[in-house]
Amino acid sequence: MNFIKSSIKALSVITMLTAISACSTTQNVGNFSNSKQVNYTKDITFIADDTVNKLVTVYPPAKTQFSVTYAKDDYFHNLLIAKLRQKGYAINYVQQRDGKDVVIYTDHLRLSYVLNNREKDKRNYQIVIHVNNDVLARFYSESNGTITTASNWTLMR
Repeated sequence: MNFIKSSIKALSVITMLTAISACSTTQNVGNFSNSKQVNYTKDITFIADDTVNKLVTVYPPAKTQFSVTYAKDDYFHNLLIAKLRQKGYAINYVQQRDGKDVVIYTDHLRLSYVLNNREKDKRNYQIVIHVNNDVLARFYSESNGTITTASNWTLMR
């Protein structure tokens, strides 16, 4: 039984590292999850709360200012930004000129994210947060009809 548990943990770590490396090499930013799923807003609210709670432990509010890469106007993005502001973070959006990102405030940390489903049409999610060169990631899955964390947070610096 312990062998099975340790094998599952090892597989989870390998999967997480693979997912992080794949996401860190792409320019895609934003929410790519399936918004037509049952309990979607409840799932996304849980993930946004969990994400903000993690960011608070790594980057102190009121001392941290984020320049956010604007992905698209969707429920997760709007909720995440509102919750970050409620915690005391200053939020600025990355501006674009001639198709290239221009950060107006150079003392802000640059924040972007990718939220997606690990399996199409399933309530399994992955969030990858980029803050400058740091990458935070976590998996979520359905358990007994409720979305729960399926891994610990991974922080790569």
